[in-house]
This record gives sequence, C-alpha cells and structure tokens, in this order.
Amino acid sequence: MGDALAVSIGEQKVTAFSTVPGVTFTLNGDSFVGGAPGTDLAASLDSFMAPVDWTAPEQWRFSLKPLYAPTVHGAAIERGANLFHMASPQGWTASFYGQGIELAYQPGKGPFTFTSGVIHEADSLLGSQARGFFGSLSADTFYVGSRWQTDVGQWSFAANGELGLVAPTVAGSSVIDGIDALTTNAFGLEAARTFNNGNVLRFSLKQPLRVAHGSMDYTFANGEADGIVTGASQSASLAPTGRQLDLTTALTVPVSAGDLSLGLTMSTDPGHIAGADAVFSLFGGYQAQW
Repeated sequence: MGDALAVSIGEQKVTAFSTVPGVTFTLNGDSFVGGAPGTDLAASLDSFMAPVDWTAPEQWRFSLKPLYAPTVHGAAIERGANLFHMASPQGWTASFYGQGIELAYQPGKGPFTFTSGVIHEADSLLGSQARGFFGSLSADTFYVGSRWQTDVGQWSFAANGELGLVAPTVAGSSVIDGIDALTTNAFGLEAARTFNNGNVLRFSLKQPLRVAHGSMDYTFANGEADGIVTGASQSASLAPTGRQLDLTTALTVPVSAGDLSLGLTMSTDPGHIAGADAVFSLFGGYQAQW
C-alpha cells in the first residue's frame, strides 16, 4: 500500500484526552501511521537467485524447501514456513504452504502458463499490521495470473501479469469503520540473450505488487461537547501515490561446475512512493550442482 495511509491519515488532526477533565491534546495523524514497506531486498534476491521455472518437466517432480520470501503476492508469510511443490508432465503444478496454495497450468507445453492461488494472513493486510485502538487486521487474497514466453533464435522473450482481490477483516478497532475489498496488480517484461559460449544476458522491467483500488473508512475524535466525545468520519484511499518500476540487467557466466551471476537493479518510486529517490541494488551469486 506504500504511502497511502501516511498521506491520507497523516494529514488529519486527532484529539487525545488526558485523565484531567477538560484537558485535551491535538495530534497529527502521522503520529499513528507510516508507509508500508514495498518489495524488500530479500525478496528481490530470492527472485534473482531462484527464478520460477515455468517449463513442464518430462516426469513428475517433487520438492520441499524453506520459503525464504517474506511475502507471497503481497501477503506476509510467517517465518519458518516451508513450501511443498509438485509438477506433472501434463503441465500442471501445485505449490502448498501453511497459509495458501497456488495452482498453475501450461496447456500442451505451449507458450502460455496460467496461475491462480489463495493466501490467508492472520495478523496483517498485505504485510501491514494494526495495533492499539486501530484493532487488528487479517485478510484473504485471491489472485490469477498468466505468463507468455517464446524463443526467437538465441533470444527469449517473456511477459507476465497478475490481478488480485483482497478481502480484509478488521477486529477490535475503535477507529477503523471498515475496509473495502482491494484490487491489486503486478506485471513484468523480460528478454534474455544466450551466447555461443554459454553466457546469458538478461533485461527485465517489473512492477511489484501494487494496490490499484480500495479505501478505508475511519473515525477520529476531534473534540468534546457537553461531556460527549465528538468525531469526524473520513475515507482514505489505500492506493499509493507512486508506481515502483524495477529495471534489471543481469549477466550469467559459466564458471567451473556452476554459473556465476551478477545483476544491477534500479528501482524508481521505491515502495510505490511518488517522488522517492531511485534505489540501486547490486546482486551476485554462484550456483552449482553435483
């Protein structure tokens, strides 16, 4: 959600009451909210070192591994979660973990792959948490996506997109009146060139998951009249002000029994915050199989 709450609620004035009758304080809304983090460095590194393999295997494949990514499709993942993955030669794949499931299908091993999944967050909304008089948040996310990939000579091109629907739940809040269902989106474009010596040069442009539509209704105290606390109801958009775009260049070089990879990413409007300074990330890694 980026800076959506910080911008909307941060501009409001809130009245706080003391234990002394008649003594009140006026606070700024930004004392209670902050910007939600966007795609972090750990998630980017996980994607760089272990990209999703969209190719249908020749025989059944099973794997069980730790899920290091702190989020999956925007939803916060509990630490220590494990991922069980299975793929069939018929183009069907399924991934299971404690909070959700994802299914994918590649018809006839063709250029298109279609995905869908559901994730439950027990204590957050797209990674954002609430405390105190804001109550607690939970959410269920359903998403669908597709990917297209084709090879032209020594070049490989790919494009993918995702749309999501998030159903939030608010409990025990004296401030939040309700949160609409949120819609989210993400997309990516990739190109890779394989050279005769085995080197692979990759370029990509990606937009991390972003809230496109949705709002929150809330009420802040703004005064007192005849011993009764008065409040003003507001509606805050949960769509951030900016749109993060990640431009990446990566080179993979065969070294000994493995591959050495180096990558540089420039992120504009990081965290989906309009006007934020661009962030540059340099990645490096080595993979080998025995």
